[in-house]
Amino acid sequence: MQFSMKWDSTFLTSLAVADLNLKGLKPDKFKVRANSLVVAWIDESSTF
Repeated sequence: MQFSMKWDSTFLTSLAVADLNLKGLKPDKFKVRANSLVVAWIDESSTF
């Protein structure tokens, strides 16, 4: 899965990334900046 999102930082602020309880998808897979979020995750366990 790859996902990215941008927003106007004068209206929204990123507070945190939490553990989503999915194997291999931990907070370190998220790159958060002042106005963007990028996620890249590969489920190597064949869960899906």
